[in-house]
Amino acid sequence: MNKSRVALALILLLIMGISSVVLAGVKSSAVIISANVALSSSTKKAAFTMQTKADCDVLSVSSYTLYKSNGTVVTSGSISSTASGMRYSKSVDFSSYITSGSSYYVTAVFNADGETKNATSATVSY
Repeated sequence: MNKSRVALALILLLIMGISSVVLAGVKSSAVIISANVALSSSTKKAAFTMQTKADCDVLSVSSYTLYKSNGTVVTSGSISSTASGMRYSKSVDFSSYITSGSSYYVTAVFNADGETKNATSATVSY
């Protein structure tokens, strides 16, 4: 009888743990629907786009970093201009940092009225 009680207790703990993870996932995306960064192989520019569920007063990219594919930081910064509403779209020109024969990717931290979301581009070879 003790073994069945222990098994039941373990099952209940497992169910509660899964429920917590599911609820945390829902809570973490209360405002931002999508946040993406794409690095162009032809223009050497990164396009930063975000969409939210509701109008926001401040939409921005708090920070971005250009990396070589081996993880070396090439440059970093932030986009000073912000937007409001439900859509954000800005770009940064990395042509002076990108050289032929190497691969790069970009990471970014997006902000929508204080909620943040991280995004990473695909690695692009030049």
